[in-house]
Amino acid sequence: MEASRALPTAGRPELVALGLVGMCGVLAALGPVWLMLLAPILFGVPHVAADLRYLVFEPVRPLPSRLGTGIAAMLLAMTAVRVSAMLGGPALPRVELVLGLVAVGGSLAWTRSHALLGALGVLGVACLAWPPEAALLVGHAHNFVAVALWFAWTRGGGRWWVVVAIALVNGVLFGGGFDAWIVARASGGAAGLTLGSLVAGLAPDLPGPWGVRAVASFAFMQAVHYALWLVAIPVSRHGSPIDGWLRALGPSLIAVTVLGTLALLAWGWADPTGARSGYLGLVLFHGWLELAVAAFLVGARE
Repeated sequence: MEASRALPTAGRPELVALGLVGMCGVLAALGPVWLMLLAPILFGVPHVAADLRYLVFEPVRPLPSRLGTGIAAMLLAMTAVRVSAMLGGPALPRVELVLGLVAVGGSLAWTRSHALLGALGVLGVACLAWPPEAALLVGHAHNFVAVALWFAWTRGGGRWWVVVAIALVNGVLFGGGFDAWIVARASGGAAGLTLGSLVAGLAPDLPGPWGVRAVASFAFMQAVHYALWLVAIPVSRHGSPIDGWLRALGPSLIAVTVLGTLALLAWGWADPTGARSGYLGLVLFHGWLELAVAAFLVGARE
């Protein structure tokens, strides 16, 4: 197993993270529908670049090369299946789930985490029995996994205050503290995206106000996910959110990131809801990448 890299800590990065969490909480309370629409269009492509930077090119603990190649093969196949479906081919949600579960299972098998691998097998059977529910589970869970990775990569006791702040905001949202405000502000939708459609997609089985609260919580956690990976992790490791990107990704990937961001912005200007849906459909792999790397790190600690 390759050795872990050192974790440099610049200043008080947990204070930066705490400020970001507060900002995301305010935005989620003021307008979760707008936040759900705009955050992926504005920050989605750079966030995927951050995933690649910190999970592939500058990892705290590098994956063994054969394991990394296997995970990449699964996620490339998943992306090909998803692109085919977006172009009119058949949707194959169980195939996507199998590919994702194999990627995560490969990490656990490599680290010989047999108990966790067995638990994943049981969970995998349930996922294949209920693929829509499994996709929702992965969608919600990967935001929390992203926060857990930030926590593991940051030093200092202040990071616990960030966890407390995230829990408090979710508690207020699920406690109904902003229900009336959210419903009133979301009554007109956001460029074609509506609160009802988000509830149907993210919390279809939750009754009454619980669906609205789940959407607000998801909007908050997605924004926190983006903010931590684009700002807090770079500040923690490099002292600046903009330092080292060219060195980490190289000119070609930086160019792809810039062009992809501009293309998504242009698409979003013409068709905001279509751009959001298209982006989320294309980057399904990134959530599974986070889960697979998290599984490797947990297994390696065992």
